[in-house]
Amino acid sequence: MLIGTYSLNAPQASFTGLWSTGTPITGSSSANSYSTLQELLVKLPDNTANLITPQNLRDSVYTLWEYISSVSVFASQSSSSGGGTYSNSLSTPYSVGGIPAGSSFPTTQTMQQMWDALLYPYVAPGSGLVGLGYRLYGSATSVTLNWSVVKHTNPITSIIVDGVPQVPTGNSQVGTKATSGSHVATPPISTTNTFTMTSSDGTSTTPASTSLTWMNNRYWGYIDLTPIGSPDLTTYPGLSGTVGAYISDSMIKSMTGANANGQSFGKELSTTKSKTYTGINGSGNHLVFAFPSAFGIPSFSVNGNPNSAFTKVKSSFAFVNENTWSGTLYDVWVSNTAQGSPLTIIIS
Repeated sequence: MLIGTYSLNAPQASFTGLWSTGTPITGSSSANSYSTLQELLVKLPDNTANLITPQNLRDSVYTLWEYISSVSVFASQSSSSGGGTYSNSLSTPYSVGGIPAGSSFPTTQTMQQMWDALLYPYVAPGSGLVGLGYRLYGSATSVTLNWSVVKHTNPITSIIVDGVPQVPTGNSQVGTKATSGSHVATPPISTTNTFTMTSSDGTSTTPASTSLTWMNNRYWGYIDLTPIGSPDLTTYPGLSGTVGAYISDSMIKSMTGANANGQSFGKELSTTKSKTYTGINGSGNHLVFAFPSAFGIPSFSVNGNPNSAFTKVKSSFAFVNENTWSGTLYDVWVSNTAQGSPLTIIIS
């Protein structure tokens, strides 16, 4: 809205444009564009004396048309250029959006460029491989890699999984790649296979990796030794050989945990002998613990007190695991006497 007071005693009009109407009208066949609002209003008084001519009306209409056209051109140019320009040779003191601290703009930028840099910074593509977890030594070696890529700023141009190029669509995508893991015949406490991938958008390359770790089980629970007289190894330590000969691989693998920690299983993949067995109960039988010899000599604590009433009855024997694999040597420890109540045993 324009609000103002104008005097009708205006100076001589100064025109900014001339348009030929091509119409033979008495007095003039053209229309002029006034340069100021004051000039336009002077030509259109209250007309009490019938002084307004067709020329005045043409000039007024032409002036308004030119003004509206100029506004439209300016709006169009402002829209295409982001609404103005910006330049500043000083470094920014803070990171803001996609503009890092230390940036400067000595070269004139359009507002479109500035807002894009602020709100839509470049983001490298994302790469992902699903973790493969753990396997018991001797398990199947086949592996399926589940991979994914995420498009951010630029289309994806390259995907390589486990050394093999995949076909990119340009957009986010997922896929699988068949491969295999491996371990040596006589392995260490654990073996880790690492698998890698990369994705690229032509500007940045993003890596990802996942691993498969091979381990042995450790076992715990109880075994009924009544068939060999349920020997007291504190009183008769010489019977440890008899106990060791009696305990078989299948007995060890079938132990259900003696209710330790409220669980109904007696094995788990591990790289250490250390574990707390809360509420383990032999139910009148000898407690048994079996783990790789490489774990070392254990120390036992029963109900918070050091305890030496455990005997190693098998030493460095080729234990056959659930995969009929015997590449790891095991030790087996047995409580010297049968146990009939819940205990908290800590092995370290």
